[in-house]
Amino acid sequence: MLLHEGHKTQLLELAAPLELPPPSAREQQFQALWTQFYKTLEIKARHNEKGRMTHCPKRFWADMVEMQGEL
Repeated sequence: MLLHEGHKTQLLELAAPLELPPPSAREQQFQALWTQFYKTLEIKARHNEKGRMTHCPKRFWADMVEMQGEL
């Protein structure tokens, strides 16, 4: 984990891997809304996989709510 405070930067090691609790019902609603918004904006005829990877590398897709159905 990278910690930046004031003008100092430190790299801290976590004792255990970070585990997040399961999303609440409210969080699931927001995730569904975000996914719907993301899919609504895309123009299917202009889908560009290479362009998507240029803006956000594929290694991050597993953590993105809007990409969950595409992996």
